[in-house]
Amino acid sequence: MYYLSCRFLTGLEFRESAALISPKCEIEIRPNMVFIVCVGLHGLVNPEAKDEQSKTSAVLLSDTVLISAEGANEILTEKAKSRLKSNTIRFKSVPETSEGDDNKNKTTNEDKRKEHQKELGKRLNESARERLADQTDQKDVKKIKKSNISYRNYERFPKEADVDKLQIYVDRRHDSVILPIFGVPVPFHISMIKNTSQSVEGDYTYLRVNLMHPGSQIGKDQLLFPSPLCTYVKEL
Repeated sequence: MYYLSCRFLTGLEFRESAALISPKCEIEIRPNMVFIVCVGLHGLVNPEAKDEQSKTSAVLLSDTVLISAEGANEILTEKAKSRLKSNTIRFKSVPETSEGDDNKNKTTNEDKRKEHQKELGKRLNESARERLADQTDQKDVKKIKKSNISYRNYERFPKEADVDKLQIYVDRRHDSVILPIFGVPVPFHISMIKNTSQSVEGDYTYLRVNLMHPGSQIGKDQLLFPSPLCTYVKEL
């Protein structure tokens, strides 16, 4: 017997249900339309088949055709591989299993999963006990904060020419920056410098230095100021 719907339009959807080529279809065929034309036969008998399933078979032949504005239409499937191996799909029959066997396997897998979860929970509890025991035995270790004093005495103050000329000087050895304030070189430890910014306006360059001061930090690791009630320079 022939396949009933042997031609239909394809595009955004594989099968346009409103464009089946049949006596009832009134759609006008235009260039650049793509149609799938197929011819199918089923109920073919093979008396030489070895098993019962291979005695009856079906065949479906299909081509994809592009409608051309002039000349013959283009068959898009001509460039496809025509070997039997490239166009054959073989289905293997899967043996049926009884419902009882499936339930038995599911129950076994569920039991294994529960047993594995119990083992993981036991390991987590043991590791938690060990961590708590270690924390109990350990003593509190206080963090040693470095001093933010640049120079302990005047002898350590650098005797560089840039310092005497009241220029900005970076002392890498003592982690300090010396800035001129009212004609006096004043050292600042790098831990007291919050951030810096630079802006250029014409022939002039402006350098802005924001410094730490009481209340400028929030958190447990904030700097300790020996005299928080004193007057501090906020920015230069």
